[in-house]
Amino acid sequence: MSSNKDIKLALTSHTANLMVGNTISSLMNIIGVIFLARLLSTTHYGTLSIILSFLMILLMLVDLGVNTATVKYLATYLSKRQYYKAYIIIKAGSILISISTSLVVFFVMVLSSFLNNFYNQEMISLLLIGLSFLAVESISRYIIALLTGFEEMNFLGFYYIIKSI
Repeated sequence: MSSNKDIKLALTSHTANLMVGNTISSLMNIIGVIFLARLLSTTHYGTLSIILSFLMILLMLVDLGVNTATVKYLATYLSKRQYYKAYIIIKAGSILISISTSLVVFFVMVLSSFLNNFYNQEMISLLLIGLSFLAVESISRYIIALLTGFEEMNFLGFYYIIKSI
């Protein structure tokens, strides 16, 4: 009976941490979007939106299902106490995310040199700056997958807050 109460208490605590983290993160994102919309002109904000949309599509290509597989298999192997297999999942996921991110960054850099003939320099510069966002975001999503796989929801809530800053 005591362990059942402990599980409920831990579940409630972890859920509360995630909710607070997600709420603060969402509020900071809303404030950031409002700030950017006021700061930039309509043309510049539209250009930024186009670039971010393109980068978000590329971010889905970088993932390749690695994050989902990491959560699934890491949690499975840790629950069975198969730590070596969990280590292999972490190592393989890290390598795959690094390779796929590098390939996408390389592809976009080659594409940007081609697009330089058709679009203004401002859009190309934003695209190249956005590549750093893409690399950081792909690593960030892999860290979220790792924290979820390790079932570290307290850290995940704090991570969402720190990421939004």
